[in-house]
Amino acid sequence: ALDDAAGIGARTSYFFSRTHRPYWRARYTLTGNPNVAFQVKFINSGGTAGWGLKFATTDTKIKGFTRTADVDTDTSVSTWVAGTEVLVEMAVGTNDHLYVRVGSGTPVDCGAVPSGDMALYLQAPSGGVAGKFMQVRCDLLIANWIA
Repeated sequence: ALDDAAGIGARTSYFFSRTHRPYWRARYTLTGNPNVAFQVKFINSGGTAGWGLKFATTDTKIKGFTRTADVDTDTSVSTWVAGTEVLVEMAVGTNDHLYVRVGSGTPVDCGAVPSGDMALYLQAPSGGVAGKFMQVRCDLLIANWIA
């Protein structure tokens, strides 16, 4: 549910860097506009650097983003539709850029990924609309741990 007064969040206790070339894939269904942007992101402990994807609410876009010095640079990849399941993939390429693909579309270059150790978070801030849900299923995370 995306209407928790404190927001929602879950994170891994494992840390990744861009050299691990993390790949994340999941199926998402958003029941309706929740008034908060649901995010899946690799982020540092201070929250100031990282990369990931957002389900934006103001324009119903799925966006890839990179964060440097606490500033996000968003790249629109596709549009989400309430109640429709969508497969989204994100990966760090060999050029240290984030690539996001929605469905069978072409991967979109979303910019340079910052260096450093990052944890994987699934997060929505507080202030969501009651009765709105984000379902995340069939998630897969692969990383090159020996890199």
